[in-house]
Amino acid sequence: VQIKGCMSVDGKTTDGQIAAQLKQSYGIAPPQPTINKARNAIIGSALEDQQREFQYIQAWLARVQEKHSDTIVEHTVEDGRFSRAFISPGAARLAWKQCKPFIAVDGTFT
Repeated sequence: VQIKGCMSVDGKTTDGQIAAQLKQSYGIAPPQPTINKARNAIIGSALEDQQREFQYIQAWLARVQEKHSDTIVEHTVEDGRFSRAFISPGAARLAWKQCKPFIAVDGTFT
């Protein structure tokens, strides 16, 4: 899990590391119990849920493809962990052919 792009939080991340990063990046120092509560909400009990739900990913993706046979479904597992999934609904691929090329120029940072 990312904290607004400034750091990754996983099961090994300590409250102290989060506090230091928040202080450095945003100049804020939330109380330690607040940081602990947030970390546990992100990682804590969710870790067991994530590990249990991982077992259902492949079955869920197979079910999507079973119900929509024109859907392309791929997923990658690395070191026994879910890495990524790609789902391309058949209807979206058919609609893509009807899209017209579009070029936009954004001068925000010029």
